[in-house]
Amino acid sequence: MSSKKGRVILNETEFYYQYKNEKYPIEVREAKSDDDFDSIVRINRSIFPHDNEIDDYARLWIQHNSNSPYFVITYNESNVVGYILSVVKGGYKRCITCELEQLAIDTNYHREGFASSLIKISLIKFQHLLQKRLQYSTLKIGIVYLTTGCTNYSAQLLYTKILEVKQKGAKICHIYGSNEYGEEEIIMVNENLEPIVEKFMEEYRALKL
Repeated sequence: MSSKKGRVILNETEFYYQYKNEKYPIEVREAKSDDDFDSIVRINRSIFPHDNEIDDYARLWIQHNSNSPYFVITYNESNVVGYILSVVKGGYKRCITCELEQLAIDTNYHREGFASSLIKISLIKFQHLLQKRLQYSTLKIGIVYLTTGCTNYSAQLLYTKILEVKQKGAKICHIYGSNEYGEEEIIMVNENLEPIVEKFMEEYRALKL
């Protein structure tokens, strides 16, 4: 399937991928099966090729983050086109701090709406998962932060639009070193994420996610 011809439709009552004259149902769910993780590895290798200087880096990364859920976005039930990993930082409390550790979409589906939809729906599902795990129904994701390249303007625009994050502090090359493209990174933060997640939940309540 060629890129930049389809688009994701996400609104109060519909969630599907429209390609030409066809509509394919979309699902965001926690990665569970070997096929899911094989797809994550495939996409990781494509999007972050420099990470794979270590043999099978992607699988090692998955094992390292085994306590944190990966969420995948699929269409037509089985086609995994992207994944996201969010990690709780600073312990479990009523107001959770979350790092958006990694987000990647298959290059064949860039700029079609998969990334923004995955961020929104995975946040809802991640918060529900944490509430269920901890049996703490009032737990909320209150702070989110992430790092991205200084010149990765498309990613910065996406995160700013969806999560309303802002750059905080200086570049962080002196802490973490350069990223896979040899450039410095910045930290982007939203310290009041709770109303944004609540807005997503209200907007898509009818979808019964």
